[in-house]
Amino acid sequence: MKRRETMNPGDLGAFIRELRLAHGYTQAQLGEFVGLSRTSVTNIENGRQTITFAVMRDLLDVFGYRLRVEISPK
Repeated sequence: MKRRETMNPGDLGAFIRELRLAHGYTQAQLGEFVGLSRTSVTNIENGRQTITFAVMRDLLDVFGYRLRVEISPK
């Protein structure tokens, strides 16, 4: 998987979809794992729904990834 420095909601959704498909999960299954509806997973994957850091952490945890956020001055 390609490393990404920044992501907009569409990039993030595509990344989640890529991980989900690679692991063989349906949108409904992924939603059950993290407490979201299938519709919410669909909207996230299509860049139509923003998510909190907590939801992103939970989604990544399903796939064995961790969320790392760096805040630094320009």
